[in-house]
Amino acid sequence: MPYAPTAHGEGIDIFDYDPSTGRLRHEQVVRGIDSPSFVCVSPDGRSLYAASEVPERPEGVIGAYAVSPDDGHLEPLGFQRMGGAWASYLAMDPQGRALLLADYGRGRVALMPVRSDRSLGPVASAHQLSGTGPNAARQDGPHTHCIVVSPDGRFAFAADLGADRVFGYRLDIDGPGLVPHSELELPAGSGPRHLAFAPAGHHAYLVGELDSTLTVLAYDAASGGLGIVETHPLLPTDFVSSSLAADVQVHPSGRFLYASNRGHDSVAIFAVGSAGRLEVLGHRASEGRTPRNLAISPDGRYLLVGNQDSDTIVALPIDEQTRLPGPAVSVADVGTPACLVFGRF
Repeated sequence: MPYAPTAHGEGIDIFDYDPSTGRLRHEQVVRGIDSPSFVCVSPDGRSLYAASEVPERPEGVIGAYAVSPDDGHLEPLGFQRMGGAWASYLAMDPQGRALLLADYGRGRVALMPVRSDRSLGPVASAHQLSGTGPNAARQDGPHTHCIVVSPDGRFAFAADLGADRVFGYRLDIDGPGLVPHSELELPAGSGPRHLAFAPAGHHAYLVGELDSTLTVLAYDAASGGLGIVETHPLLPTDFVSSSLAADVQVHPSGRFLYASNRGHDSVAIFAVGSAGRLEVLGHRASEGRTPRNLAISPDGRYLLVGNQDSDTIVALPIDEQTRLPGPAVSVADVGTPACLVFGRF
């Protein structure tokens, strides 16, 4: 995959997770898909979709899988071409009727309908983004890094690293699909990467990969617009080496959030106050190299960290009072972990 030249994962790895201890036990590896860099589980937990990220290929593909309700194992349903370079992020509407993708390679967003058998139909709606930034190596053109759906299911927002913007779309699955609606400009060179909504839906949090920042955004459900509230650094003030921010996850309680730093190899921890504003609680070592992706258990008791360059997933217990992650209770070996997601069965 891009930015992981030594990637050696074997496919989609499935682990049994013990919610009482946080321990992970490897159950299955699903082969037959090259470089699955991002996965998404449907709202009802009955299907999973995976992006095959191979920049050398002229067109990317998305794999669809049925999820066994008994053990979470996957059965292939087929692949669908995405009409673009490669997808870096997948998301679904709250009813699971459509899959949305962010095309990092060509700077596009697209929508694929989900068929009755849970496989994917051809792309039904797509938009080419535009824009550049001051970082010539990373911002020569649009590079859409994520797309998420607002909790009310009415709008979708795409963070574009190359254009330093968040593009908003009205979501009309029964009509034109993605309808351009808004643009939010971020500081030049910030490189917007991942965006996550708070459970209440009034705020969202945006990671700037290139300047290692976390920006609080206010969401106006009536207008479908986003506005900047405040921005925080993700690195300690005394850290002077190279680091790139990666993921952000909001605790199910909505009172805390966690963001990962690749280079500093840490998780930044924030408390959420009134109006979505943040208080920095500190940093926690990721117990591995290059923490690319995070996942919080549904009950909010454990934080999983995927350390891409040390080939490990670590499970950190979250203190019930302070919400600070403690020492790892489980370390799972897996080749180049890129995306972590909990099943819903």
